[in-house]
Amino acid sequence: MNLLILRLIINFFIGFEFGIADLPANGRRRVWTRPALPSVLDYLSAMNAADRHIFMRPTPEREPYFMLHDDANVAALLRYYGFNAARRPAWAMSGCLIIETSPGNYQVWVRLAAPASPEEKKQWLEYVGSDPGAAPRRRWGRAPGWRNVKEKHRQPDGTFPLAKLIWVNATPVESIAALLAPQNAPRPAAPRRAAPPRRQLPEPTIEDRARFDKGDNSRADMSWCLSLLQRGHAPEAVRAALFRAREVIGWHHHNPADYVERTVRNAVAYLGRK
Repeated sequence: MNLLILRLIINFFIGFEFGIADLPANGRRRVWTRPALPSVLDYLSAMNAADRHIFMRPTPEREPYFMLHDDANVAALLRYYGFNAARRPAWAMSGCLIIETSPGNYQVWVRLAAPASPEEKKQWLEYVGSDPGAAPRRRWGRAPGWRNVKEKHRQPDGTFPLAKLIWVNATPVESIAALLAPQNAPRPAAPRRAAPPRRQLPEPTIEDRARFDKGDNSRADMSWCLSLLQRGHAPEAVRAALFRAREVIGWHHHNPADYVERTVRNAVAYLGRK
């Protein structure tokens, strides 16, 4: 993080603090705080280089005025936080601080015009499809300008992606109460139409299997199983049909059950790769 980004974030939160965290694969997380001052930036960079996470959050007295969207529902945020297609960039929303925490993943802090309780925040997060777990008090978000050192984000070259500041606008948006008003609240999803009744599939027969017999029983069995699966038969029904057919044709394997299971499993896997 450079001084310009620090000033932008200070202007957005008015009061915030940094957190340095160890996130072990197992064990209790340790987080210690540092004030939002230029003098701590080098120290935070050293901690990040030692594979520690760098977080941020508003100070306790400012926290009621902020809400965090984790794993942000981008379409809902664009709709409810003042997006105007005539403005640029596409993220031009009032009252929002947007962080790309890793490629394609976002956290969004929203600055509210009036304080809100954790319960109100949770209700709104559920409305717009964001993680309601981001509502509890003293929630940390990732700070931009340092690397996201979660192991799952490690890149092929061994480095980690940089958390980036995408957009910041400090103009407060409406209170949670206004957002939850009937005219602003999301419309309920249209009821789903009842699924049409499934057509009855004809029972697989030994005659049907004979259409695939070209002199190689294993190839014929695989081709027949693929055909049955593509026609909508469940794997369990295909296993039963193959077993019945081979009882009539005869077995060329010492373990019939293993042969049937392996053939159907390979057919399912083949269709899944197409």
